[in-house]
Amino acid sequence: LWLFTAQSIYTSLFGAEPPASVGTFLRDVLTTGKGWTLILLGNAAGLVFAVVVLATTVIAFPLLLDRDVGAVSAIETSARAVIVNPLQMALWGLTVAVLLVIGSIPLFAGLAVVMPVLGHATWHLYRKVVEPQDIRPIRRPM
Repeated sequence: LWLFTAQSIYTSLFGAEPPASVGTFLRDVLTTGKGWTLILLGNAAGLVFAVVVLATTVIAFPLLLDRDVGAVSAIETSARAVIVNPLQMALWGLTVAVLLVIGSIPLFAGLAVVMPVLGHATWHLYRKVVEPQDIRPIRRPM
């Protein structure tokens, strides 16, 4: 879906003909109005995809590991958590993106540290957002 979207944006701006060379492509993208439109639209489309992925998975993956629930139920729970906590989830998504970029800078070697830290932090985020399964209100007889 992302490749189709990217190709559609490129084709609508530059046509179906591929660029003559990498240099021509870079010049067209970095020095023309169409090129900057491509950069802006491509980043906007990427943001939409990133938000959808975050909303459908931020709670879903740990929930699937922790409880016996189906994928649809886990995705619905994740989406509800994002709707209820939009600012916190947006900050979490930004934190993940920044840490992944930082971890990728030293030839991706930093991901060996960043990925386990993000996994651990995601688990704690899940535990804060989703009520534990074994906690139920105590009803005392009157």
